[in-house]
Amino acid sequence: MVEIYDLVKDQKKAEEFKIDKVPAIAIVGKNDYGIRYYGIPYGYEFNAFIENVVNVANGTTNLPEDTKK
Repeated sequence: MVEIYDLVKDQKKAEEFKIDKVPAIAIVGKNDYGIRYYGIPYGYEFNAFIENVVNVANGTTNLPEDTKK
């Protein structure tokens, strides 16, 4: 689900997601892992953006355990 907020009108949400500049995208699922994109994810960033969306939706990553620590 996508929710759109205004940085000025929705200041409480901006504070909740720790967003202080726009445009910004917070990728949040059942948990908030602190993944934020400022600006538009394009070029090489786009693949990482899609992978982050999938990982947050699944609640897991394919990273090795030692990397996660």
